[in-house]
Parts: sequence; structure tokens; C-alpha cells
Amino acid sequence: MAQGPDALHVFYGKHDFKSDGLPTNAWLSEHLRLFSTPYPLALVWSPSEQVKKIRSHKLVGENLTGMLEQVLEHYGSYTKVKAARMHLYGGCYNFRMIKESVRLSAHTWCVGIDLEPEKNPLGENAARRPE
Repeated sequence: MAQGPDALHVFYGKHDFKSDGLPTNAWLSEHLRLFSTPYPLALVWSPSEQVKKIRSHKLVGENLTGMLEQVLEHYGSYTKVKAARMHLYGGCYNFRMIKESVRLSAHTWCVGIDLEPEKNPLGENAARRPE
């Protein structure tokens, strides 16, 4: 696999842009899919709203749902997942630059996920999570 700043373009597909600088609907339709989650995720900005499907890049969607299945297996129940706050969902797709960078974020390809984003900003270690 290619490495460096262009690796994401090579592997996940170079974006086609509209005149406003955002990806075209054709690019989004070709590369992004809806995947079912193994447990409900609560929208962090509206926790009473739950989602059971999330949009992810077609190449990582099955791995993403597998990771969420492992979270559920690790904690043993949805109640314990909620106690660990691993049900709080901040999104997958967000067309943006990496903070303090000129490079596109992995969220631009919909290959990153934010769980409990208020307490886990920018990929901080999850070692403090309750067992």
C-alpha cells in the first residue's frame, strides 16, 4: 500500500470536487455505504436520538462494524457499553482538514469514527476507560 499524504487518495479514491470545493454526490455514492451497528449509538449532540446505521467508506464498513462488535463483546452488555460511554457517536464522515494541518482528515474518506468525542479528542488513548 502507498504511504504518505497521497496514500489515502490512492487506497480510498481521489475525490471529485464540485465548484464549492466539496466532494461530488457521484463520489459519495460510489465510495460510501450504510452499515448496521451491533448496538444503538447515541448522537453526542442529541443523546436521546439513536442511530443503528452509520455511513462509512465501503472498504472499511465491515471492519468498523466488527470493531463495534468487539467493543460490545469486551464490555459484555449494552448497559456496560453505555457506562463506558462507548455508545456516544460523533460521526464518521466529515469533509475537513486535520487540525492545524493542510492535509485532509481520514474522516474525509469516511474511514474514521468518533466515539465519545468529548472525552476522546483527536485520538487520545482509551486506557482510562472502565473495565
